[in-house]
Amino acid sequence: MVLALVAGLYWVAHSMLRPLIAPYALTLGASPLTAGLAVGAFSLLPSLLAIATGFLGDFFGNRRLLQFGSAGMVASGVLLVLLDGPGLLILSQVIAGTGMLAMWLAIQSLMTFLATETGSVDERNKRITNLSLFVSGGQLAGPLLGGFVADAAGYRSSFAVFLMLSGLVALASQQIRDPVPPQREQDAGDFGRRLLNSHRVALDLLRQQGVFLTAAISFLALFLIDMRIAFFPVYLGEVGFSPLWIGLLLSTSGAFAFLSRPILPALLRRLRTSLVVGFSLVTGALAIGSVALTETLWALFALAAVAGAALGFTQPLTLALISDHTPKENRGIGVGLRVLANRSATWIEPLAFSLLLSLVGIRPTFVYLALAIAGLSLIVALALSRLEKKG
Repeated sequence: MVLALVAGLYWVAHSMLRPLIAPYALTLGASPLTAGLAVGAFSLLPSLLAIATGFLGDFFGNRRLLQFGSAGMVASGVLLVLLDGPGLLILSQVIAGTGMLAMWLAIQSLMTFLATETGSVDERNKRITNLSLFVSGGQLAGPLLGGFVADAAGYRSSFAVFLMLSGLVALASQQIRDPVPPQREQDAGDFGRRLLNSHRVALDLLRQQGVFLTAAISFLALFLIDMRIAFFPVYLGEVGFSPLWIGLLLSTSGAFAFLSRPILPALLRRLRTSLVVGFSLVTGALAIGSVALTETLWALFALAAVAGAALGFTQPLTLALISDHTPKENRGIGVGLRVLANRSATWIEPLAFSLLLSLVGIRPTFVYLALAIAGLSLIVALALSRLEKKG
């Protein structure tokens, strides 16, 4: 329950911060490309550090990783509240992204360990899904909270709320127990060699088709989710919606992700994982691309609901898949690969979006990227289906 609380608070903080960055950068006089860089700065360095951070979780323990990550969240909140300017905004996002990388990697590793204690695949799926509900709750509340505060009191006040949430995450993390003993107790003299070796271990894992496809699914899902979180606010702001309405639309996606996740274990008992993956990613992509084709409020809410419900399946699905395809002693590195895919998506997506935006405008950018992700999702789902038939 403490882990679920930490996961929920983390995602309230995360999902309230991300939608504010691009619009806030524009209010500071930044160009659209600089705003995209500010959004991408959150994920660029963490993408490079994901594998090493996963190893550190295995070696020093996930509780220590939670402490480090929450300290980074607090430091980035202090920068956002006390300072301004595009350069300092980018720095705050580098610090926030690094801290949140450590937090989220530790939370996911702990989820997979605690969920597999029973040994039953069906029970494992249920426990991962139940923990993911708290994540969905945070994704639901965060954009609404951030939009409401920004609308009522300005962006700086929203950043102060982010700082307070980060402090709560830091306090709650102190209560987490580590179900797997840190490896340093047995290998204290071997740290440097094993840290340098962690990328080779990651490459060995990535050569396994199941791990590679899990990383691909995570990348595609996070590409779509970050399009929704980071650039819905830009499009909706252009067509005249206030931060509060933008927060309501984003929270609608979070609400339907929350509502859809409890049915996932039942779906997996009746349908192949590859079919659920294909449906989730393709439906989510088409819904997100269609947002740019309308300015009608009820249609925007309907599309936000469909995207949230479809993409809500992807997080517990990929956590279950990474549990199936990685050994416990390298689980942190395996989760690090998943996080690497996620973080890569969340810096590649804003750069790709910003580049296309400058060339063709915001509506075609949403449509073209969504169609590209839908096509790639079909390829990945078919490859996973072939792997399932093999064994």
